[in-house]
Amino acid sequence: MPAATELPVTTQVDAALDQVQKDRERVLAARSGPDRSARMAELYEIEAKCWAVLFEHSRSRVYWRAALSAREYARDNARNWRDRAATEGALNAGGTP
Repeated sequence: MPAATELPVTTQVDAALDQVQKDRERVLAARSGPDRSARMAELYEIEAKCWAVLFEHSRSRVYWRAALSAREYARDNARNWRDRAATEGALNAGGTP
């Protein structure tokens, strides 16, 4: 069972991750383009920060490892969406990526 100090943090992180997921679904429903891709990158960066908070407050090695893995996955996705936004922006401007 998690320590009493971990429970509020995990509850807060869980709520934040739920909100990020809802926001991501809403953004994905929008028209494709550099603005949407940039917003997706921002949401993945927020998710990575949430996982970092869980990592910093975890005493359990299982939570610690899962949070590290999830944080890196979110960071990778943020980079991919940033790259996509840059490519889409260049294409919309008539340039080459």
